[in-house]
Amino acid sequence: MRDPDRIDPLLAKLGEAWKRHPDLRLGQLLVALVKPSEACPEVFYIEDDELLKRLSKRLLPMEYNVCKTCRASDGRCGMLIDGECLNCHKTRETGEVQIDMSLPRTSEELKRTMEIL
Repeated sequence: MRDPDRIDPLLAKLGEAWKRHPDLRLGQLLVALVKPSEACPEVFYIEDDELLKRLSKRLLPMEYNVCKTCRASDGRCGMLIDGECLNCHKTRETGEVQIDMSLPRTSEELKRTMEIL
């Protein structure tokens, strides 16, 4: 899991940069800082009030993804591919147990992943 202590300093610096350029939307500022190799119009053109509305919706109680195979949940699942976490999907796809160490697992979840084979 990423260190949550990184968030406050990053947001403080972002706020400092944004206050120097208050006419920019947040998306414009992020695109200017990142300088992506391809255009990101969805990020660049989103209005701050729309972004705030979407963010407010995301802050409602979230139902985390749950892997249908190992039943990893509570943020340990990551994104789903055909209803399975990356570990279970890759294990099924390769025929060998695949464990991504960035996705912490309980022993029961690991056991269920290994039962795929």
